[in-house]
Amino acid sequence: MWAIAKRELRFYFSQLTGYLVVGGFLVITTLALWFFDTPYHLLHTELGSFSTFFEFSPLLFLLLIPALSMRTFSEETSQGTLELLLTKPISSAALFGGKLLGVFMIFCVALIPTVLHAYALDNLLQQNNSLDWGVLLSSYLALVFLAILFSVTSVCASLLSTNQITSFLLGIAGCFVHLYLWSFLADLTKTSGLYQWINSLGAQTHYNSLSRGVWLLNDLFVAKDHRGKGVSKQLIECSKELCKQTNACGLILETAKTNIVGNQLYPKVGFLLDNEHNYYSWDNN
Repeated sequence: MWAIAKRELRFYFSQLTGYLVVGGFLVITTLALWFFDTPYHLLHTELGSFSTFFEFSPLLFLLLIPALSMRTFSEETSQGTLELLLTKPISSAALFGGKLLGVFMIFCVALIPTVLHAYALDNLLQQNNSLDWGVLLSSYLALVFLAILFSVTSVCASLLSTNQITSFLLGIAGCFVHLYLWSFLADLTKTSGLYQWINSLGAQTHYNSLSRGVWLLNDLFVAKDHRGKGVSKQLIECSKELCKQTNACGLILETAKTNIVGNQLYPKVGFLLDNEHNYYSWDNN
């Protein structure tokens, strides 16, 4: 699996593709947070809050991660090298995991420099004030979990077509559904119980909870399942038969099922980060 991941990294950073995608993300983030007059400008919001970055980043990841993932299997299938890979002494799970790990590592390369924005904002604060680094760490972990979900969705989308543009568009559509569609459908309901149930099916509610420093067990259960088993289980067979038989609806429904199970097994019980005393306390609300 590690050999496949290194192969993906070598491809992206041996050409301009990786540098353009990562550089474009960093440039757009810097301009939106510091220079352009946008709702996400750090100095136009509550001073000492870095939350606008975590509101803005998922929008960029809707484009960034599908762009990184669109060639993972589409190119292998169109060039006929997928069959060659499947003849190697490597399992289909390791092949899928290697592709996924490669995309995720490139995402990490793009995300790590953004810590400099938080450091710069912290230096602008008065001496008796500082950023809440506990909440900041929780927000970054929420972003990582969201990126894992987007990566799995986008890599699976590349299995559905031999055309990279089609895979890119399918990846965007899948990520959009996970992040926004369920919340939109929940807003159309008129009862609070149904609203909460539908809203919990998507990733946005869990992401917002984690990014505020509230660690609920059902959020962590969903994040763990997205990382390993639930979402990618039915898509792990990397072959032409999989490309023909698998559809995006199955992936979306599998994610929704995972969220339902998580909410049933782990109700709203978890840890709440206390901003004043910097410790964790139980929250049953």
